Amino acid sequence: MAKELDFIDRLADFIDSYKFPYPLLINTLDTKDSMAIMTLPSGEETVFLDGTRDKIINIAIDIKASKSVQAYQTLNLLFQLLENVNSLPSQNGSYDFNGITTTNAPSMIGKDEHYELWECTFAFDLTIYN
Repeated sequence: MAKELDFIDRLADFIDSYKFPYPLLINTLDTKDSMAIMTLPSGEETVFLDGTRDKIINIAIDIKASKSVQAYQTLNLLFQLLENVNSLPSQNGSYDFNGITTTNAPSMIGKDEHYELWECTFAFDLTIYN
């Protein structure tokens, strides 16, 4: 039986450890101020004979906020923290963290009369085990 990939959970733990002013969700934003880790269509993948995979996992971190300055400052700080991550270990041995590439700096990607939506994106290089 394959191990459940715990990468998103470890990334969420890392982000939550900084106590940002927005509740963190996975793959969805709330109807009010919130932050979310969103998986994006992934890029490159190499599969080896033993089933191990080297994979790039594309991640967006979004903030939906009524206060744009706070949203930008939060996302900018998180961007700086993540671009310097050297280790993000699995708790169940399902992956090895090989590195991170920042792909888009924090920017506003939409707004309505109540909220702004901010986003930055990253490419995480992982070796994934069965």
